[in-house]
Amino acid sequence: MPGIRLFSGNRLEVLIDELAEIFRKPLRSPLHKEIVVVQSKGMERWVSMGLARHLGICANTGFPFPNALLDEMCSRVLGNLPPSSPFDPTILVWKILRVLPECIQEPPFEPLRNYLQGDQLELKRFQLAQRIANLFDQYLVFRPDMVLAWDRGEDRGGGWQPLLWRALTRDCQVPHRARLHQTFVERLQRGRLDIASLPERIAVFGIASLPPFHLKVLSALADHIDVNLFLMNPCQEYWADIRSKRETGRILARVSSGSGAHPEALHLETGNSLLAGLGALGRDFFQLVHEVVAENRDLFVEPGEETLLACLQTDILHLVERTRAERRPISPDDRSLMVQSCHSPMREVEVLYDQLLALFEADPELAPRDILVMTPDINAYAPYIHAVFAAPEDPRLRIPYSIADRSLRREGHIGEALLAILGLPDSRLEVSHLLNVLEMSPIRRRLALTDDDLQQIRGWLAATRIRWGVDADHRERLGFGGFPQNTWKAGLQRLLLGYAMPGRGERTFAGILPYDDIEGSSAPVLGALLEFCGSLFSTAASLGRPRPLAQWAEELDRILNIFLDASSDAEREMQTVRQAIRDLAAKQEGSGFVDDVGIEVVRAHLTQKLESDVLGTGFISGGVTFCAMLPMRSIPCKVIALIGMDDGAFPRQDRPAGFDLMTGEPRRGDRSRRNDDRYLFLEALLSARKTLYVSYVGQSLQDNSAMPPSVLVSELLDVIERGYEMPGKKILDCLVTKHRLHPFSPHYFQGSSGPETAAKLFSYSWENLQASRGLQGIRQPPRPFLDAPLPEPEDEWRTVDLDQLCRFFAHPVKFLLRQRLQIALDEGEDALDDREAFDLDGLERYRVREHLLHRLLTNQNVDVALELERASGRLPHGQIGECRFQSISREVNAFYLDIARHLSRRTLEPVGLELDLGRFRLLGHLDGLTENGLVRFRAARANARDRLHLWIRHLALNAVDLSPVPRQSILAGVDGSWQFEPVPQAREHLNQLLEIYWDGLCRPLRLFPQLSYDYACARREGKSADYAVAVARRNWQGSRAGDHQRRGEGDDPYLDLCFAV
Repeated sequence: MPGIRLFSGNRLEVLIDELAEIFRKPLRSPLHKEIVVVQSKGMERWVSMGLARHLGICANTGFPFPNALLDEMCSRVLGNLPPSSPFDPTILVWKILRVLPECIQEPPFEPLRNYLQGDQLELKRFQLAQRIANLFDQYLVFRPDMVLAWDRGEDRGGGWQPLLWRALTRDCQVPHRARLHQTFVERLQRGRLDIASLPERIAVFGIASLPPFHLKVLSALADHIDVNLFLMNPCQEYWADIRSKRETGRILARVSSGSGAHPEALHLETGNSLLAGLGALGRDFFQLVHEVVAENRDLFVEPGEETLLACLQTDILHLVERTRAERRPISPDDRSLMVQSCHSPMREVEVLYDQLLALFEADPELAPRDILVMTPDINAYAPYIHAVFAAPEDPRLRIPYSIADRSLRREGHIGEALLAILGLPDSRLEVSHLLNVLEMSPIRRRLALTDDDLQQIRGWLAATRIRWGVDADHRERLGFGGFPQNTWKAGLQRLLLGYAMPGRGERTFAGILPYDDIEGSSAPVLGALLEFCGSLFSTAASLGRPRPLAQWAEELDRILNIFLDASSDAEREMQTVRQAIRDLAAKQEGSGFVDDVGIEVVRAHLTQKLESDVLGTGFISGGVTFCAMLPMRSIPCKVIALIGMDDGAFPRQDRPAGFDLMTGEPRRGDRSRRNDDRYLFLEALLSARKTLYVSYVGQSLQDNSAMPPSVLVSELLDVIERGYEMPGKKILDCLVTKHRLHPFSPHYFQGSSGPETAAKLFSYSWENLQASRGLQGIRQPPRPFLDAPLPEPEDEWRTVDLDQLCRFFAHPVKFLLRQRLQIALDEGEDALDDREAFDLDGLERYRVREHLLHRLLTNQNVDVALELERASGRLPHGQIGECRFQSISREVNAFYLDIARHLSRRTLEPVGLELDLGRFRLLGHLDGLTENGLVRFRAARANARDRLHLWIRHLALNAVDLSPVPRQSILAGVDGSWQFEPVPQAREHLNQLLEIYWDGLCRPLRLFPQLSYDYACARREGKSADYAVAVARRNWQGSRAGDHQRRGEGDDPYLDLCFAV
């Protein structure tokens, strides 16, 4: 019997059984391919796995999307068609850019002329062309009759659109989709075709909606081959006439303003309010389907009424609307439907993780593959998913997972790195921005840079004070002053000259101050940095020149070859990006658009291309599947979770263009993003077999105020509250859980002994339990950094340099971690600043003072100090920098005059030091020797470390005979001077210090110089112990003065790591 056969039911599992039964009958030839039309890759995978489960194998089966099927059928019947149509929207956009200048001056195009005024970068023109191209593509599918009328010269009130369409089709020899499909249907209806060119049968599976013209094509095909539709129908009753409250209101408003008919005469029915409110898309689609089907077979299954979720599904199946008078009781232990209100997306994912663990614990048969998690914005939630699921604190609680639907740009690294390079012409080439580009994995891989290399480069860039701009000329072109300081050229020249020759901070070469802290072993890293910067600066200049699309393809391919290297697991991504670049040249050939375009247009095109392309992996891969909420994704799972269901995020709103002709005359079957999302929510509700889980951001991070969920969630909760009850409780209080701001809230660890509101709050996190106990004053001793002392180091560590000993006592814990364990923590020393200095901060002022004081003490020419400071990039530019320098110079000169009494005697040359002290040898040099003894100066307030350093050197001075140098030492700072007298037992004191040093090489020592000094000073002044402790604690913790936070000694990452202070 010719005609379409419809198999409809409320469970896809039953429909796949029926499809498998049909496929058991073999095709006439084993070489022929089965055709199953689906609407998503996820559905393709689910159907293929279902067929394999029933038939033992799923092979030689094609899964085209609806448009691809129609194109293939047209090609088979009408002859070979070109692989790409000039009316493909990705090509049509460039054709529009080509013909629009020819049409824009005509009177009907006045709205477009007004819109495009001031479009200097042509980006607005490109974006307009994209909207027009996408709209024309929609016309071809949903308004083919209108497009065909345009072809005949009829305008139908379309304004400028028919004129533009005819300009686009004027010289085109390839028919567009509406013309092809019309010819195809006419050929089928007249029987003028080779039946052997068609497949034996076609199955359409799990599609929620098709355009009317697609159904017309399928109906025409059904006269010659078997066409079977397998569609999920949420209701077994007749529901074509039900209307949502919103639709009913609109109808009544139109009637009241028109004929005045009585509302009862309209017979407006709501039926089940969930189905009426969420199912408009399916309702209209089934009406269209029933107009073309010849045979209908119902395959409905009773969901039962054991749980709240099953009751909701049953009510929808039977078109039942429960009222408050007919409330059905639900068990308080029912967990089939859960709603979680959280403070942030991160908290949503953390709560989801704990809830899934609870589900696994409650149901031993539940497996990760049985769980599907959907969110409206998978790209926004993916980082939180990785953060929570990738590395759980207990490996035994790891939940395998995969993320599908992530765009190529967000999931991969090649596309993101390419777009970062393409964004350089719009930037000032700030140091932080370029370092971020350099740190991207494809770029660092090309340059063979390790993490240590990047850290070294970061230190170089910070030390040479590079801020932004290639050079003075580049800054001039950007409209800023053409000064060379703090540019890339100035900093890189310092690095290169420092590698070639030492400067010791005292002399320049051609106005360049060599950067001394660079060694011969650093040559490969320096070479890689210079290569990267040179290529990047020339590329940035090249990208600023407009060119045709084909030349842009060549330029972008060159950039890929120069900068990016794909790892073995990113080769597929690299090929996808290269194909996107090659498509630019193909677009020029297919559209005939040969004008020059700027980087802004090319970057926008590539960004959208990489955002729309997905890697196509991660769906139903054995673990929990995270994916986007996309239409046609009604895949059944035991657990379906919907996260990110915030107000405004879902359903998405329709924002048609102001010139969209379809909005003025809507037709049944028109696509609506809002209706698509509503139907998707309904499908998720019906596809969950055991649990439907919903979460949203329902509490403000700022003030904990309530925030509403998606209107769809509210509608669901309204239906539940109206039609169901839990004896003795408010049902919504049992279904909706309001979570706490932090995962370590004590409410999560009270269990059944806590209040009823906290009984639903729980956590599997041991770390959060410890943090919770800390909040309640139940302090657990932190786990020590080292469970036991390290073994003693090798004997060469017993030979100690004097400077090394001073560094140890300045910070014993840092010395242990950095020198012996090779652990370097980020202390903010290499923080990069993109802004040039407009003033000197405290540290930079100190460094300038120390430099000036050093030149005064060593009788060097002070007049060149200004040139040296400018060459270092430390001073602000121009007159401001010179004023700041002169101010500091006056301060240093005053300090120099104040300490002149210590310089009244002759300064001696540094003396070598070599002491045998039992198990140790102490080596080094004593400098600062005068006929007054050992003299040290500090152009700032002397702190505890300064005094400690002087004490160690004072002991070394007293441990050797340096006659006639007196055995006294002096430390002079801006806040006074201190003097140490001769020490007879200096060697014993040094030996004690070396024993402490040896102990500190094996374990972290609780030796804090400034803390100890502050306490000792307070006690020496006669203060009580409690007062001394308070003073020491205040200085340990730091203090705030206005907007400036002064760091205390305790604000230290090394101490945090070892002692959890």
